[in-house]
Amino acid sequence: MVRRKIKTAICCQEETIHQYAGVLYHLYDEIIEIDVNKNEAQMILYTKEKPDIPSEKKEIDEFFREMAEHLVAEEDRDAFLQTCNYRLFCKYLENQERVCLEYREALDGQRMGWVQAELIPVDKYKILFLVKEIQVTAHKLFKSIIDQLIFIQNDQHSELDEDEKNLLLKNAMEEAKTDSLTKLYNQKAMQIIVKHRLEMHRQGAIIFIDLDNFKLINDRYGHITGDQVLKQVAKGFCRGVSSEDLVGRIGGDEFLLFITGDHYSSQEKMEAAVRDVCWEIQRSVRWASELESLTCSMGVAFYPVDGTEYGILVDRADQALYHAKNKGKNQYVFYGREK
Repeated sequence: MVRRKIKTAICCQEETIHQYAGVLYHLYDEIIEIDVNKNEAQMILYTKEKPDIPSEKKEIDEFFREMAEHLVAEEDRDAFLQTCNYRLFCKYLENQERVCLEYREALDGQRMGWVQAELIPVDKYKILFLVKEIQVTAHKLFKSIIDQLIFIQNDQHSELDEDEKNLLLKNAMEEAKTDSLTKLYNQKAMQIIVKHRLEMHRQGAIIFIDLDNFKLINDRYGHITGDQVLKQVAKGFCRGVSSEDLVGRIGGDEFLLFITGDHYSSQEKMEAAVRDVCWEIQRSVRWASELESLTCSMGVAFYPVDGTEYGILVDRADQALYHAKNKGKNQYVFYGREK
């Protein structure tokens, strides 16, 4: 969890809060009103699925303990409660401090995402706790994974200094996100980042790639040569897509691409661009091996036309890939257009 304090002087009358309430409701996903004088806190706006926390007023520390239990990811709860408690709220009001914090929000232990909260003094006794979802970098997503691992095995890391922890984090992040051979994103990393991209973009495409008859290269020339071919294939994939797109190796001779399509004005133009990408992929695969005439088969599923969830899209791209193999390999097939 990240915490920042900004010395400010944001005091206003309660009438002002109500006057701009409509604006706040459009800017934030959650609004909590904290009354230090009465030692009360109440959720006055929650735009997501309703959490199992009280909508009525409760004693401040009790309210935030329940909020931490039901909304805050386990590894961030202690730090969250160290910032959000009655004693510190009194201090924020006294010093007129606006406090910003970022933490991972989890609903029923399932969906997790980063949010930013602002604690803003609004009069002599009241603070508004304003929460909104924030976009996060891949770095922060992977840091979430490592934080969870360190949280689970905390006893092993308690004696490390900050430099050692940062080194551990850097190395662990690299191992967590990349395939050791090709240095592409690995299967787990692709799942995490593509899920996030699906939430942020209007359209896109999943391309599932399988190298045709790759086993013959390993059998004839050995696995060392086979590994070199896979490295060359990976480099070709990276050259054939834009910096906004994602390339990953999900196992053996199977690869996955996510193509961002927000800049295309129609589904037809998106499909035409994906055809160009598939052609570039086929060309890069042919050039990857001088020993054998290497080809690949591809299956394509479009977001949101063919599905809105990562697992469904990958499964449908895999189904299209199966049809490409059955039709003679060395080709691509769009899901739903197999005939």
